[in-house]
Amino acid sequence: MFIIITYNTMYIRNFSLGICLSLFILFSCTQKEENYETIKLTNTEFSDWSSLIKVNDIVPLGSETDSVFLSLAQKCIIGTNRILFWDYKAKTVYVFNHKGDFLFTAGRRGNARNEYIDLRDVNFNKDESNIEILDLSGIKVYNSENGSFICKREIDNIDMGNFYSFMPYDKKSYLLFSTNKDYSIYQLDSVSVLTGLRERKGYQLVYSHFLYSNTNYVVYPDYGQFTIDNYENGQLKPKYHVDFNGQNLPEEYLPKNYDEFNKTDNMQSYFKSILSIQENSDYLYLRTAGPSQTYYDVFYNKKSGQAYAGPSDKDTGLTVIGASSDTFYALIYPDFVTKESYIYNLIKDYLDKGFMNPLLVTFKIQENPS
Repeated sequence: MFIIITYNTMYIRNFSLGICLSLFILFSCTQKEENYETIKLTNTEFSDWSSLIKVNDIVPLGSETDSVFLSLAQKCIIGTNRILFWDYKAKTVYVFNHKGDFLFTAGRRGNARNEYIDLRDVNFNKDESNIEILDLSGIKVYNSENGSFICKREIDNIDMGNFYSFMPYDKKSYLLFSTNKDYSIYQLDSVSVLTGLRERKGYQLVYSHFLYSNTNYVVYPDYGQFTIDNYENGQLKPKYHVDFNGQNLPEEYLPKNYDEFNKTDNMQSYFKSILSIQENSDYLYLRTAGPSQTYYDVFYNKKSGQAYAGPSDKDTGLTVIGASSDTFYALIYPDFVTKESYIYNLIKDYLDKGFMNPLLVTFKIQENPS
């Protein structure tokens, strides 16, 4: 797989070399168009989110009686019967049902075999029978029905401290993300053989890199890259390439260390990375880090090709976390919602009662509201 990017600042000094390069790019692009879809965003200033988002339901996570006080979600996953909420401050995975009732926690911090030392990521396994936690010491597995400890995956001769995100894709087999090894994406099979799938280019930002969606294993792009892959048969295969109308971060600005990352991430121009991906039957959703450290949201209609892209609504603070069929799921934090938000009146009762836990919002996209 190779990515063709055109830079405004690039020039070709040698004419013959330029002709050869042009022919090479033309051939490469022709091949790529057969394998994946390019999403070209010509307008990234959409702001009328209230006309596009139709809220269907709001469910509070937890209640006054269960004494669970949540902060921000490091990660939240909507399963078939369970909701996993990885709390940023508590560094704990809380488990809820779809009514928002607190059920149990998946493990806890500690040094025992059934505890985790440094929680790096959390996921369901493929059939959602287990909750699996990536820890500095390995992978801990818990029953998704009652939270009971099942086992610690024994992984021989591999330092799991090198990995910060993971995705179970088969029995005892995983995709792994690393920030400091030769590859950013690895495959770990059931006999503890580690295989590099994507070479690492520069300094990497730590965030979730995988999504299981509609039977597809989606792999996020690395920092400064904009091609979304699917994992299939031991390989990463491009599915979408996102073009921000010439505002994708040029490769020359890819950071090689933390200091360069800070400089790049603070640049007033360019889109830097894709931080979150969700996909239902009709739409692809992206959250991106854009110019001046501003978050941008994108809803792309996969059937019509229509895209809605613009700065995230700061008055609402909607964080999209899941999708199913024609629906999206999101979290909102009552403290962050202003009176100017289109959702304020819908959550006013919770605000009046002083409810500060996150609210789970179910919504659909309405392109032509009546």
